Amino acid sequence: MSALHIVALSGLLFINAAVMAQDANPPQAAPAFGVGSEVSDYPKVDWVKGEPITKFDKDKIYIVELWATWCGPCKAAIPHLNELSKKFDGKVIVIGQGVFEDDKEAVEKFVKEKGDDMSYRVAFGGNEGSDIEKKWLKPANIRGIPESIVIQHNKVVWMTHPIDLSDAALQMLVDGRFTIEAAKAASPQEKFRELDKLIKDGKYEEATAKITNIRQIDPKNSEIHYYQLLLLQKQGKQEEALAYAKSLYEKDPKEGKSYYYDALNKAKDYKLLLKLTAADLQEKPGDVATILTRYKAFVAQNDDKGGADLIRTAVATVDDKSVSTLALIDRYVPDVKPGPETAAEILKAGQQTLAKTPDNFGVALTVATGLWDKDQTAAKKVMSQCGEAMKANPKSAKYSGVAEKIVASLDKGTFPTDEQIGAWYQELSK
Repeated sequence: MSALHIVALSGLLFINAAVMAQDANPPQAAPAFGVGSEVSDYPKVDWVKGEPITKFDKDKIYIVELWATWCGPCKAAIPHLNELSKKFDGKVIVIGQGVFEDDKEAVEKFVKEKGDDMSYRVAFGGNEGSDIEKKWLKPANIRGIPESIVIQHNKVVWMTHPIDLSDAALQMLVDGRFTIEAAKAASPQEKFRELDKLIKDGKYEEATAKITNIRQIDPKNSEIHYYQLLLLQKQGKQEEALAYAKSLYEKDPKEGKSYYYDALNKAKDYKLLLKLTAADLQEKPGDVATILTRYKAFVAQNDDKGGADLIRTAVATVDDKSVSTLALIDRYVPDVKPGPETAAEILKAGQQTLAKTPDNFGVALTVATGLWDKDQTAAKKVMSQCGEAMKANPKSAKYSGVAEKIVASLDKGTFPTDEQIGAWYQELSK
């Protein structure tokens, strides 16, 4: 399944889905840093692995990969980047540039554990206020990672997802015949973009032929499973899709699980899905992904008691970070709505999170929303306390004004919309 960009809103609002969507594509001027920008000095960073770089050599080619230890797609791209680094050793310099996180020790530990599986240079850039944020991230409007910045002749020549960095594209750079158009055409993802469009356009015969062709050329490619399932589902062949997903699961439970569980959800076979996820939690208690899947099954069939028991048990099992995820479960699973008993347990998870981290804006906003119709005074208190806690935290102080604006709106008897909150956040981000 294609890796997705993870949106990082300065570590503050990334959980709030509506605000996230607003921040991902806000109206704004053209980036001040991007393709065509001249680069000579490397931003000031802490080098974790490999020889430090302070200046770019006009005769060398660089791939600066923006990543973070918390970013799943970033970690998924590491083997690909490592392979490219080794294959083009002496011709292309690959740099894993850490961004959007504060814990340098966590980065150092991660890189050390990776060893030769992450053999290229690695640097720690920090979070808000860092030199790389000031010189590259903000001027380029970069809020999503992973993101690859390709530099040649002291100029940014391409900015793209690392999955687009093919052997052919790098060879074009080495041979001096690089163009973005040619590199995109050579991307391993191009065939899937075309396939995705064929399926969405309802050109099912052409899509089927393309899937067959991809399988013949690259029989080990696992990404084709996603598109095969999508094609079957779009054609209304739900039984075939379920059978296909089940075969993937039986062949490799670890790799096929997400496909099979998704197909079971679409087929509304909640009884089997609950049976399988119960076994998963027996083996791995507190697994948040399994809890989310199980939650959706309970809520989808209006089993309020089952959903409430799940959340209650999970909160007592998982760590504090996962409790905050459960508090925001409606953001992760937005297509089903919990019953009153389940909603009450979700609210308790949020209140438990705020007792330990009162400046967690996403959770505070969700808790205030849950309280508003029942106890407006309590809702205002939650947002007020969050705003005060944010002021005391250097990482979030800049955005405490958003909480203040929400409180001002609540004082007038109106709960602001996500669009309004997103706009306030945008104002403070300038």
